[in-house]
Amino acid sequence: MASRQAVIKAIEWGKILERTRPDMKSTISAFKGKSDNIFNNYVKAKELNLDIDWEHYRSAVANKSLVTDFEKQYKAFQVPKPVDTKSKVLEEKSVKDAEAVKKFLADTEDNLAEVMMTVDRLNSLPPFEQMTLDDIFEQFPQVKPDHVKYPSWPHCKNVDDILVKRY
Repeated sequence: MASRQAVIKAIEWGKILERTRPDMKSTISAFKGKSDNIFNNYVKAKELNLDIDWEHYRSAVANKSLVTDFEKQYKAFQVPKPVDTKSKVLEEKSVKDAEAVKKFLADTEDNLAEVMMTVDRLNSLPPFEQMTLDDIFEQFPQVKPDHVKYPSWPHCKNVDDILVKRY
């Protein structure tokens, strides 16, 4: 129960409400009220004594053997606990996911270096308004018209091909 209270105390409703859109504040406040109500009911239920007073039933019920029989059946009853079949699978998946994340981060780092080189190249260019067509074709060869392969305008099979990277 102490861990549950620590979790509840860890929720900082004030910070949540200050970061919430004004139209959602009433909804968040209603959720907080319901959450607090559920937690309070949980605490109250934990305090209840759930032990059965068999002596009280023996004194109140005329058929004592019936109470004794119920008591034996109650004590003999075992609630079946579910078998944990998912933890092992989830641990294996967690290991695979960790490897996938490491691979993704490595790929991203490689890609980041390439992107930064492209950004630096683009930042080193003169303003677009000052560039001539020859400058543009030199810096962006994918937009250079191919007069040999396509002698008539638009010098490509599809106009959309101009936007496709050719290098």
